[in-house]
Amino acid sequence: MLDVTPAFRRRTDFRAAMWRALGWPARVFEARRTLSQLAQMSDRELSDLGLLRADLADCTALAPDDDPGARLARARAVRAWYGRHHDQAA
Repeated sequence: MLDVTPAFRRRTDFRAAMWRALGWPARVFEARRTLSQLAQMSDRELSDLGLLRADLADCTALAPDDDPGARLARARAVRAWYGRHHDQAA
């Protein structure tokens, strides 16, 4: 079995944190670019993706380091879940 010492773990954790910090601006830029592209879509195109324009507006209120993709995916999943249960009740 591989014995991982605490010092090795600290170095690895530091390197991982350093890479996350260095990649942060690129991740923020990419997320904002994706939001901009989604905002250019019509309401019909957004509906095809399971999103509403209000979902995009909600994402603009996020802090720069929050992931809008996670919020959009959650909104889409909740809408799909309620839609599926609504269809079964009818």
